[in-house]
Amino acid sequence: ATILVSLNIFMERYVAKQKHNLLTMVASNNGELEPGREFLGDYFAIKVDQDGEILELINKHQVVSDLEAKVYAEGIATTWRLNGEIDTFSYVVEDKPYGRLLVFADQRDSLFMLKELHKFSYWIGILSIVVVFGLAYLLARWATKPLEESLAKQRDFITDSSHELITPLAILVANADILEEEIGEHSCLTQIKQQAERLSKLVNELSILAKMEKQDHELMNNFDLSQAVLSAVLPFDIVAYDQNKNIVFDITEGIHLLGNQNGIKKMVEALVENAVVYANPGSSIMVRLWAKGAKRILEIYNEGQGVTAEQQEHMFETFYKADDQTTEGYGIGLAIVQSVVDAHKGKIEVESNYGEDILFRIIL
Repeated sequence: ATILVSLNIFMERYVAKQKHNLLTMVASNNGELEPGREFLGDYFAIKVDQDGEILELINKHQVVSDLEAKVYAEGIATTWRLNGEIDTFSYVVEDKPYGRLLVFADQRDSLFMLKELHKFSYWIGILSIVVVFGLAYLLARWATKPLEESLAKQRDFITDSSHELITPLAILVANADILEEEIGEHSCLTQIKQQAERLSKLVNELSILAKMEKQDHELMNNFDLSQAVLSAVLPFDIVAYDQNKNIVFDITEGIHLLGNQNGIKKMVEALVENAVVYANPGSSIMVRLWAKGAKRILEIYNEGQGVTAEQQEHMFETFYKADDQTTEGYGIGLAIVQSVVDAHKGKIEVESNYGEDILFRIIL
């Protein structure tokens, strides 16, 4: 666009300058072309005395009639301008001993040429944009293909390895239980079971994150969002109660959504689990769901630690944990939330007062 616009501006100024130079040359040569010089288009000259009377009309190409020439001469006399444009002619005025010499040049040829240049530039510009964007798209696809394949292999590896790890971890916990029945409780066996359970949770979360990042749209279907949110929250009610915390529901019934039901439930579970972990003892955790037009809005609020503005910028990154967090976790839960929201083309908002409270708002 810059090249084509610059070209058109340059050509307009170049043609105007050339026309002015030729008019000035003809005027200085008393209305005649210098030998060997060519004039773009037709021209005529009028010699006028001090009183404005026409002395001579130099009109070799019969561009205008004598009457029209007189009209043009009178029109210029009223403006007192030494150069300019009138109708389809450009002109210059030069003082002479007998009065003035008016030289007119027909601009129609040059205007037509510039118009054709504008039209040509317009279509060349459109074609160039299409070609450039097409090439850019193909090159971008070609350049990012290895990265996409690498990420796909990474997700497949996480998913496959998760399945492979779950079985030995389950066997490890089962053997620890059997051994505990034979020798009784022992601190080493307790540590084995606790660490195996932690590792199982990590493997499960990584598997969920890998599946969510695939954004498999074939799994999208219309389901009861209200029921899905309720079923995801209810299991945490007992957990919150045991920690002297309370979950308060405000879920509008009958709200439906076209999406991945399992992904939405995992998202809600991650947010509610996060709220239960960080809520202050004796406080309430609010879970709200309502519809506003085509939007489905989910809010989860708790009083507690909150986050800083700097932490908000990174809290949805995989494996991110704030330095001041003392609770166990791997920084995967909120990454799962972000993946689910992205898969549904939604938006997530966070409002927090550090050290007081935090609100997560999901808009689908």
